[in-house]
Amino acid sequence: MTPIIAALVELREAGVRIALDDFGMATSLADLKRLPVDVVKLAREFVADVTGPADDSVFATTLINLADNRGVEVVAKGVESREQSWRLAELGCRFGQGFFFSKPLGASGMLSVLRQGTLRG
Repeated sequence: MTPIIAALVELREAGVRIALDDFGMATSLADLKRLPVDVVKLAREFVADVTGPADDSVFATTLINLADNRGVEVVAKGVESREQSWRLAELGCRFGQGFFFSKPLGASGMLSVLRQGTLRG
């Protein structure tokens, strides 16, 4: 076990959840296999195509299924429309982030949104 993997295992044992960013890009497929991750963040390049023809959403579908089969949660990055949000949910992706839900917020802005319940979904 490499020192990085050992550190990640130790963090998980302490209750820290580990996320892999830009899932589906470059080395992240190999990383999913070897790293102890709890969450993958689906790269926006795959999210942008989910509302197009089936051929365009095949990569998102495959990556969501791959993560699900490994017991890893998926967060879709770059969700910009209700249609994308709905389609991702149909594909089994329960979480998303992007301008459809909210513009980027600081801690106080996020607390305000949570108190008001004004996030879209």
